[in-house]
Amino acid sequence: MHWCWQRVTKPRRLPGMRARALCCRRRAMRRWARPVMPSPGGWWGRRAARCGRKRSSYGSSLEGECEGMTELATESRKDSFLRRPISSWLRLDGWVLAAAVILLAAAATRLWDLGSRSYNHDEAIHAWESWQLYTGQGYIHNPIYHGPFLYHVTAFIYFLFGHNDYTGRLSAAIFGILAVGAILFLRPWLKQRGTLVAAALAVISPALMYYGRFIRHDAFSVVFALMMFIGILNYLEKRQDKYLYLVVLGQVLYFSNMETAFIQTFVFWTFLAGLFLYQWRQNPRRPWREFAAFDLLMVMGTLVLPLASPLAIKALGIVLRDPAFDPVAYAPANLLRSGVVWAACFVASVAVGLWWDRKRWPVAAGIFYSIYILLFTSFFTNGQGFATGQVGSLGYWLSQQGVRRGGQPWHYYLILLPLYEYLPLVFGLIGSAYYVLRQRRLRATMAAGLAAASSEQGGLRMGEAAYAVIGPQGPGGGASAPADEAVAEAHLQAQQEVATPATGRVPFVPMVFYWAVANFIIFSWGGEKMPWLLVHLTLPWILLTGWFAEHLLDADWRALYKRGAGWVALLLPVALVALLGALSSRPFTGTSTASLNATMAWLGAFALLLIAGLPLARFVGELGWRATGRVALVVVFVALAALTVHNSWMAVFKNGDSATEMLTYAQGSPDDAMVMRELEAMSRRLTGGEKDLKVAYDDQSSWPFVWYFRDWPNAQYYGKAPSGPLDAAVVLVGAENEAAVKPFLGNRYYRRQYRLIWWPIEDYKTLTPAKIWQNLTNPVTRQSLWNIIMYRKYDAPLASWPLVHTFAMYVRKDVAAQLWDYGPEVAAQQSEGEDPYMTAYRALSAQRVLGADASGMAQLSEPKGVALDAQAGRLYVADSQRHRIQVLDVANGAVLASWGSQGSGAGQFQEPWGVAVGPGGAVYVADTWNHRIQKFDRDGKFLAQWGTFGQAGGQEPGVAFYGPRGVAVDGQGNVWVTDTGNKRVVEFDANGKLLGQWGGAGAGDGQFMEPVGIAIDAQGQVYVADTWNRRVQVFDSHMAFLRQFPVEGWEGQSVVNKPYLAADSGGNVYVTDPESGRVIKFSGDGRVLAVWGRLGSDLQSLNLPTGIVLDGQGRVLVSDSANNRIVEFAPVQ
Repeated sequence: MHWCWQRVTKPRRLPGMRARALCCRRRAMRRWARPVMPSPGGWWGRRAARCGRKRSSYGSSLEGECEGMTELATESRKDSFLRRPISSWLRLDGWVLAAAVILLAAAATRLWDLGSRSYNHDEAIHAWESWQLYTGQGYIHNPIYHGPFLYHVTAFIYFLFGHNDYTGRLSAAIFGILAVGAILFLRPWLKQRGTLVAAALAVISPALMYYGRFIRHDAFSVVFALMMFIGILNYLEKRQDKYLYLVVLGQVLYFSNMETAFIQTFVFWTFLAGLFLYQWRQNPRRPWREFAAFDLLMVMGTLVLPLASPLAIKALGIVLRDPAFDPVAYAPANLLRSGVVWAACFVASVAVGLWWDRKRWPVAAGIFYSIYILLFTSFFTNGQGFATGQVGSLGYWLSQQGVRRGGQPWHYYLILLPLYEYLPLVFGLIGSAYYVLRQRRLRATMAAGLAAASSEQGGLRMGEAAYAVIGPQGPGGGASAPADEAVAEAHLQAQQEVATPATGRVPFVPMVFYWAVANFIIFSWGGEKMPWLLVHLTLPWILLTGWFAEHLLDADWRALYKRGAGWVALLLPVALVALLGALSSRPFTGTSTASLNATMAWLGAFALLLIAGLPLARFVGELGWRATGRVALVVVFVALAALTVHNSWMAVFKNGDSATEMLTYAQGSPDDAMVMRELEAMSRRLTGGEKDLKVAYDDQSSWPFVWYFRDWPNAQYYGKAPSGPLDAAVVLVGAENEAAVKPFLGNRYYRRQYRLIWWPIEDYKTLTPAKIWQNLTNPVTRQSLWNIIMYRKYDAPLASWPLVHTFAMYVRKDVAAQLWDYGPEVAAQQSEGEDPYMTAYRALSAQRVLGADASGMAQLSEPKGVALDAQAGRLYVADSQRHRIQVLDVANGAVLASWGSQGSGAGQFQEPWGVAVGPGGAVYVADTWNHRIQKFDRDGKFLAQWGTFGQAGGQEPGVAFYGPRGVAVDGQGNVWVTDTGNKRVVEFDANGKLLGQWGGAGAGDGQFMEPVGIAIDAQGQVYVADTWNRRVQVFDSHMAFLRQFPVEGWEGQSVVNKPYLAADSGGNVYVTDPESGRVIKFSGDGRVLAVWGRLGSDLQSLNLPTGIVLDGQGRVLVSDSANNRIVEFAPVQ
């Protein structure tokens, strides 16, 4: 290497000093060198002029052919491994080799085993939408699912490599690698070591690694944020148009990807605004257009202004009190107002942009809008995409702030950041504090040197002072007396590192620190706080840590090693562990085994502390405290890095689809992928094709199974409930729909239960300082916390995880019989006939709806029991939630009368359930939660009441009721009541005199578990719906047990799953099955004669059918409780 030596000829700047620079000859230029120059005056300015450079408007960085002229003293002091060529024939030095290794590690951690983890709920949506675009079904931008970039690039991946679980995530993985590579372009500011450390931290970061393998928009957003950041830094220093356009490119891609672009743009823009104001105040006479920060403000601000129009729309709606100003409303009046506001913002954007620069702004706008329009309109196939992007994107997410999806507390990221990203958080904070102290010392050094510059040795003293601050080993380096050239370099570096407009340095650390703090505040304030947003909070802390690592590692490590740094690094952790062991033990407390063990443990820890501590003290004395602190920080860094690798491995490769990781949310459980493997194996063995099996699934299990079944030709989606019996080989049904679907499955299927989607335990939502202190001081909870933090082991077993949505897989028995390894239940299978429930199913439509006014509005609120007064043509309905009895005309459905209100007085009700009509038109009402029976005449006049609250146990005489629900009247006028909570049937005369009681808790003959419906046929036989025993019991008129028959239904034990009965003149029994949305007709001996109904609200559907009664012509009237109506069916033969 050829060195040029020149004497500084301006005593005013560096009297009596020498400055060293790399020769400007091309053969001496370094590929990665960055020009870092002092002020361009004097010899340096003339030198720059001879090299054909021009001064940047921001500061003193000089551009042109001689980019290798100067390097920092720390990099030019001597050839380190990072700068040493690997071979003489290959232009490859150690830094490039290290960067290549880091990129290979990024590729390995992002691409390996990419498709094995079950798809998350959102992942399935994104992969499926991309598949639709790839298969020609189009893509329509919907702000709910963010921007179009992800879908287009993933569709392109499908085009190249096909579509499967691996390639569905491949685009995100590629961008996860690109994010690591983008950090390498920050070398001019992070320097050699700092850049490598930052890139390595991005590789092992749990958040960046997990969501770099996850098809969400965040992996792409990280790359676009780095593009904007790199462009901003370069433009501030060099003011070349290509970097301005790089910012625009990053900005448009970010806005085309995710709405967090508004946050990132706001953060960068506000920092640049502050920087511009600071610079302008230093030189207020300087034209604004000469500030690079002002250029960036103009370009970024004008391009985002139309996108921010929803803010103006909402503001106008508030000011003018006009709800039509709504950016997410699409009525003509709303669209007109939104369009006018957007147009005004766009015109203002163009006007300001052209005022700033008539040449460069059109280029920037062309880049921005050409990409934006192509992506949002899906290459001109979705014309409305431009409008939904410009107005709908921000408008929708503003409307969602109040929703607070996930319901996370304000301190959510205060838990996630320390749990996963403790390494960049801790060292980023330390580095920020170090930067502040370093800047103060450098400014003080330069101020002192300038004050003494008039003396002959003033500049030398200033250089020596700077050398003491940033000398060859940095703070605490223990440097010896500097040589003249090292002093000169230290002074130049001091000038370069003081981030002020006068010195022309980009304030890198302040900008990144502002980025980190602003992101944390904004994302914590936002309504939706989710784990995937952690990547946006982590990135700036990683960059801060990289900057600090450069200064931390800037030392003569060979000299430090010779002085004992290696022993300090080895002995310090041992001494700390021994110290903690000694402090945590309580020795000499007694002679018990436990006390002796504690004493021995303390003695061992104390001995180890002496063994390690004594030589450690000697080496610390030789090194000095500041150098020891440097070594200690390196040791802590390495230890935390190792722990981070462990946590990343657990989060990504071990617990990637487990709810034990707080990085997951609405994550598909491992069962989903396992079920798909089972279905593919079943399909191969039964049909010969991997995806030809006939499968049906509901809306509760749709995600992620819509993605999994995307190309299964025989996959059938049936929504909440099928329209009739199912014949699919396999049926998947979510827990909420299972009761409605089971009636259509009958006894033809085997059932297995699996976990669909689950969430981490969220006990942290209720944390308070008192709870935190209690948990830390309690040894049991402290150990539990330790298990969670270190091993992700919770007290709750995964098999009974509390926050989970389950689904059931039903396999048809004849299919299971062909699969010899499907399960032990198949081996024990006996040949069975057809399911009588399926054979008897009828698709019946109601011929009339009662209980609604002329406009179709419901007059009833969750009607329960119904009773018919055939002589008067009246239908009595227990209108439970309005606490009254409604009287309808059977002929036309008109309301004839109603009586009652909420209360406990005579004639008042507290959620009445049962109603019956006796001889002479007397009406009896089961006033359920007043625990009594009330008697009225036909017109609603109160006549009598009996009953009080009490738990009679089914055997004690008296009128103590516990939630009576069913009531019936026999031919003699006696009143029969099902005392549901007391699990008995009670008989009274017409005036409430107790005649008898039967029952008691149990499953034997004459015993009941939750008796509800009761009916009496023409022969006097009594039918009781023994709900939780899932049977109907039949008694004679004296309550002697006759028989029973099972009901394939009534499985739930919810408060609304209360079935009622009715008997016709032929001895048949009609049974409601509320949670299955159906009615079953049995013969008197229990044979299934007919089944009809399904969950829904159309005329073939029922939703919690409860009360039931038959008229004289055999028509069936059912109280369709959840649909707030009475439906009438023709006689069922």
